[in-house]
Amino acid sequence: IAVDDGYENAHHNLLALARSLEQQYGKKITITWFINPPFMGVPGTQLDHASCDELKEGVKQGYYDLQSHGSNHTDFTTLSPQKLNDDVSNAQIILRKCVGQLDPKGTVGKHVAYPNGGVNPQVIQIVAKYYKSGYLYNNSTFKVGRIKDVYHIPRVSIHNRLKVNRLIRLAEGGWL
Repeated sequence: IAVDDGYENAHHNLLALARSLEQQYGKKITITWFINPPFMGVPGTQLDHASCDELKEGVKQGYYDLQSHGSNHTDFTTLSPQKLNDDVSNAQIILRKCVGQLDPKGTVGKHVAYPNGGVNPQVIQIVAKYYKSGYLYNNSTFKVGRIKDVYHIPRVSIHNRLKVNRLIRLAEGGWL
């Protein structure tokens, strides 16, 4: 499961779900959060963002993997090279500072999901200085062993605009 933006209500619901699934099946799931770190703990216009401490709770319990969604949730293709460099490096610094000692292997902030799916060669050139991979927002399926470019990894998005038939097909393994 991957979640973008780091909303507080998603944190509470997903942490409870992860605990419940572990109790029921005896296995932990990992939820990857693509976070805009400067927004952690900031009230939103519609939804509030989870704080660093709330997200650290999931990391401490072994359920959360925190990754980057850029600093300002701005389409990377609209930024100058300097602003893009600042955006992606700042996001990584804040995430790592938040998690601190909980990340001895240095896995936090190693991957990025492009805000609004914006990617082009310039974006990849800059992102590659900081991140090991980049995730798209393109509703395409991830096929294990078929990724040729680690900066164009597809993701299926689940949201309120997705048709019920598509959700059912996905739940039944329709992406395999």
